[in-house]
Amino acid sequence: MTTNDEEISKQERLRMWLSRVFGKIGLVVARHPIRTIVCTCFIFLIVGLGILRIQVESGYNDLWYSQESQSWRSMEFTNDRFGSVHRFESIIIETATDKGSVLTRDVLADVLYLHDKIVGTYNAEDKELWESVCARSWDKGPCESTSILNVWNNDEEKLR
Repeated sequence: MTTNDEEISKQERLRMWLSRVFGKIGLVVARHPIRTIVCTCFIFLIVGLGILRIQVESGYNDLWYSQESQSWRSMEFTNDRFGSVHRFESIIIETATDKGSVLTRDVLADVLYLHDKIVGTYNAEDKELWESVCARSWDKGPCESTSILNVWNNDEEKLR
């Protein structure tokens, strides 16, 4: 017997074995269709119960970083003391004239007016004032602001 004949006989034996196994399964299903349907549904329900415990996680930190790592502990330490991620926005001011200085009193008064308008705004949906959403260095601390107007404490009287 050659190697090719042995390979064919192995394949033929596997085919015959699978034919017997699936033939027996087919006979059991054909003889007991109701029992087969009930057992299949029962198994499906038992396995499907796990879907009730599924929890969707959308935070990328929770998905990608080990919660036992040093970087995770450092992030929690920082978040506990300084709050979550802040978003900072910047406004760049320029004058209408080509060589105009932004450090004149009139331009600074206009910038102060713009600052007062921003600080006086609120979210119409949540009625949140600027004070409730601004970045702070510590809880109940002053709102952080980096501006040339800080030299005059954002006070129009001191600016004039």
